[in-house]
Amino acid sequence: MDRGVPEGWRALLVLPERERQRERVARRVRQMIRAGWAAEVAAVKAAGGEADLRRLRPLGYDLWLDDPRGAGARIIQDTRAYAKRQGTWFRNQWPEIPVWDPDTEPLEAAFAKLGVQAGPSTA
Repeated sequence: MDRGVPEGWRALLVLPERERQRERVARRVRQMIRAGWAAEVAAVKAAGGEADLRRLRPLGYDLWLDDPRGAGARIIQDTRAYAKRQGTWFRNQWPEIPVWDPDTEPLEAAFAKLGVQAGPSTA
């Protein structure tokens, strides 16, 4: 089985430095909690959707369902581990994909790694 990037495709692994990625995960989870994630899960559960949530296995929802106390910290930990596994999987499956760190490299570097010319700015 050929695991290379399909012919005609261009791929780029967007992978921030590990500590920056960890910070981003924590910030995003905290934003979702402030935006009402626990209330969303409670509403889905009250509407009879708990079995669907468990079957779909979206990251973090099982923790809200099982024991919401301290769920945020556990979700951050689980999400960080998941993000790490994703990066490792892509690097192992498609080692030929160039890696771009959005925190240390300009956007033009991403286009260059893809072998395409950056278009005019829309800003």
